[in-house]
Parts: sequence; structure tokens; C-alpha cells
Amino acid sequence: ELLERDIDERKLAEEAVKLERQRFNNVVDMLPTYLILMTPDYHIPFANRFFREQFGEVNGRRCFEALFGRSEPCENCQSFTVLATMKPHEWEWSGPDGREYRVLDFPFIDVDGSTLIMEMGIDITDHKNA
Repeated sequence: ELLERDIDERKLAEEAVKLERQRFNNVVDMLPTYLILMTPDYHIPFANRFFREQFGEVNGRRCFEALFGRSEPCENCQSFTVLATMKPHEWEWSGPDGREYRVLDFPFIDVDGSTLIMEMGIDITDHKNA
């Protein structure tokens, strides 16, 4: 009986974690901004719905391949500044969709302890053109 109770409690805890993860994913996907994680070698292991809808599926490609069809990093990219400074960095970026973005980059420590870049992009095109 004690073992059954432990198993039931564990199942309830696992279900609660699953529901909380789903809630978090729903919140991130509802953001009216793009949110991505980038590795030091330019891969994008996570992209929210806004990013995928604006720029397409990443499918394990590096940012410059997925966004611009390039074979090497963009010369004017400021995303990786945060890896050198370990401080947030803000800049503006012209996306391949013809929109202007206010970009906020942050150092991000992943669950495995690796350092990534968390990037959020806010579409400021209409604001700039007003």
C-alpha cells in the first residue's frame, strides 16, 4: 500500500510538471515577439511560434543558413556580443521579412550548464515608420 501511494504521488507530480511545461510553452508561443535560443556555433535549438511563422522552420540549421541562406555568419551580427561580455545587449536588426526589429540578447545558462544566447526580437517597423 505504501508503494502504491508513492507511485500515485509520483504520477500526480509528473502530470503537474507536464501541465506546467505545457502552460509555459503556450505562453512563449503566444508572445507577439520572436524568442530563440542560439548556441555558440550559431545553431537554433529553440524558436517560438512567432519566429517560425515569420522566418520558417529552423530544422537544426544555423541562424545565417535558416534566415539568409548564407554559408557563413553575417558580418554585422551583434547577437554574440553577450558571450564576450556576459551582459545583455540591445540592437536593431533588419530581418529577411523586410521588417525592423529591436533585438535584446541575454546570456542564458541551459539545463546542461552550457552557455547559450537567448534572443528576443520586437517588430518596430510600424513604430519607426509612424
